[in-house]
Amino acid sequence: MRCLLILLLLLSAQAKAGPWLRDTGAGYLSYALTLEDVASTGAADGYGSVYAEYGVRPKLTLGLDIGSDEQGAYKTFAFAILPLARQSRRTKITGEIGLGTIDGTAVARPGIAVGRSFEFLDRFGWVSIETRAEIGVDQGDIGISTDLTLGYNPGPRSKWMVQLQQGGPMADPDYLRIVPSVVIETKPGRHYEFGVAAGIKNTATFGVKLGVWQNF
Repeated sequence: MRCLLILLLLLSAQAKAGPWLRDTGAGYLSYALTLEDVASTGAADGYGSVYAEYGVRPKLTLGLDIGSDEQGAYKTFAFAILPLARQSRRTKITGEIGLGTIDGTAVARPGIAVGRSFEFLDRFGWVSIETRAEIGVDQGDIGISTDLTLGYNPGPRSKWMVQLQQGGPMADPDYLRIVPSVVIETKPGRHYEFGVAAGIKNTATFGVKLGVWQNF
């Protein structure tokens, strides 16, 4: 199923930047928190992350990704994003090389992202797909995650987004969820994200996503 889904997503073709590199000297910082309803206990569970990027030069963006996931595993990664092909005005393709730990275990995290901007009703939007693998350095365990994002700017200070998230360890059943959200800019460079998460397969049936973005 994972290979078929990834193929469909690729043929159909920004919480995170996706394939859009940061301008030299420009930075981005975000905090995201997802609270999920655990049906078996009736209690709320949650996970969050801090994510940062900085444009070192025109073809190099460096970043940090720190937080936890829905399984409660704590992750810390440093990564570099570089262009993989000649970048056109609308279509971007980048590769990511990351190193870090998951619950204290060394992990390599390679990834690829493809994105394209578009114009609709005199407003701009984008579609992107990001795929990452988390490979255990010692034991070689592999987890894969793929996010497909469709975004649209209906106004100068608002964004609409819907994201399809899929992934999980290759040895275990994978999860699939859909996350629609609205992003509001309250002052230059500061955005707040409000969304919901609906589980489709092997994940909580409902969740609430809250986020803060800051460009600098």
